[in-house]
Amino acid sequence: MATHTNTIARQFAQDLNIQEFREFLKRQKYLDNNECKRTGFAYPEDNPLVWIKFGEGSDIVPEARTHRYAFRMLQQVPEEQRRNIYIPEVYRCITYLERAYMVMEYVRGRTMADLKCDTAFRAAFTAAGGQPHLDMLDRAIKLLLSFPVPENAAPGPYGGGLIRHPMFPSSRAWMRYYSVEELENHFNQTLGPRASLVPKITLERELHLVPGDLHDSNFMFTEAGDLYIIDFGQTCFLPLSLMTYAMREPTKWIASMLGEKLKDFPLPEKNQISLEQVSCVFGPY
Repeated sequence: MATHTNTIARQFAQDLNIQEFREFLKRQKYLDNNECKRTGFAYPEDNPLVWIKFGEGSDIVPEARTHRYAFRMLQQVPEEQRRNIYIPEVYRCITYLERAYMVMEYVRGRTMADLKCDTAFRAAFTAAGGQPHLDMLDRAIKLLLSFPVPENAAPGPYGGGLIRHPMFPSSRAWMRYYSVEELENHFNQTLGPRASLVPKITLERELHLVPGDLHDSNFMFTEAGDLYIIDFGQTCFLPLSLMTYAMREPTKWIASMLGEKLKDFPLPEKNQISLEQVSCVFGPY
């Protein structure tokens, strides 16, 4: 049930004048010749009601669709299963020229990236074996994977589009895939001469909502102990092998702290060596 604050914020978002916050961006030097210096800001500055994430429309619009879908699906999960796990509500997505602005619920909290830089938190986190934070992160990821997939969904964001996932250069596919078979064929073709050295890729036909970017800045904890999943830029409908790949990213602290696996949720291993080779052929990030 929406709180009074959410109701006010929702109305505020609907009344927003795009020129108003573009002027704010310029004053804060977040924009320079239409090039973004940052990707989001709290607004209004003195007493924030919303968080505004902005960037290229080709990135923000599909992210907003996926974010809204995940928000709706989480509301349908029984309360005891989603206890203390939240997704901020997206109030509005505004497009202006080639830019897009996603206006969402403002959450007061600290990301895992902020927390792990806090000496006191790190000491308590280590002493408690990472609990309860790791357990909540594990539950949050599994909740996303459990959401029902829309009929006729293809690999990519909700509503269709380019896959965003760390397997691809700059975490963005350069072509759209309309089926798992098409994605699988492209991966195998990409191997080229390496195909004789590694197993053929056989992707799972069932899609899941895969959070490909497990960066610790994408998960926020509040003082009340609630966990918010705050970024869906690289969350797409994908075969589970792509979740396994994301869990093994060496630069992602959360994945390493979870031991590159999920509790009571076996992830497929058979394609990983071959997928790593495909990513190498695709090129650097």
